[in-house]
Amino acid sequence: MKRILCAGLAVFATASALGGGAPMLLWDNYLSPGAGHDSLSGLSADRQTLVPDAWTVEDMVLTQPVSLTEVRWIGLRATGSNIQYRDADVLLLDSQLNTVQTFQDLDFTSTVIGTLGGFQVYEGRVDLTGLNPMSLELAAGRYFFGARLVGNNLGQNFVATTGSGAVNGQGYGFFKSSHFGLPNWTPVGNVAGADDSEYSYQVYGTIIPEPVSLMMIGLGGIAMVIRRR
Repeated sequence: MKRILCAGLAVFATASALGGGAPMLLWDNYLSPGAGHDSLSGLSADRQTLVPDAWTVEDMVLTQPVSLTEVRWIGLRATGSNIQYRDADVLLLDSQLNTVQTFQDLDFTSTVIGTLGGFQVYEGRVDLTGLNPMSLELAAGRYFFGARLVGNNLGQNFVATTGSGAVNGQGYGFFKSSHFGLPNWTPVGNVAGADDSEYSYQVYGTIIPEPVSLMMIGLGGIAMVIRRR
């Protein structure tokens, strides 16, 4: 019985080590070298600013199942003594632009990078690790994701373009905002004043081991315990 218990603990320890590895960069849309954005433009991604509701999403292609831990983006935001950005929202869509998860009113941090066209350029970060773990697990496939700032009915926020028109995934970004007369997801190239472009997002997370691989490693752990006996 003791031997079986030890073997079981070996499998559990192996599974924990694999599933709890350090977060890694899963998808990188900072296509422009150095700054991560191309200094050309941006598209509204905000709620309760001068724009009541707007999303800009970009695609991500996953080749393995993952668990998300963090989203980063490069944005441009209006600043002023009375303008506040209290929280951030994160959105996940499937390949058909159907909602997978929406996370609202999350804490975010930001690092100021510079200025562009009268707006403050910053990198925003949202830590997802405090959320329901099951809601952060994604199978391999194509998804769309976005992040936006939540304001105090002042100011405005944009997600910066990147790559000068290059495509990193399987297509360009999408936009939606009833405020601008676009209540349905629309390719950014069809948005007035916007060009086909990628948007500056990064997604971090951990790889979820496949069951067969995990079982094989677990059996290896059992064999090691038995051999030591």
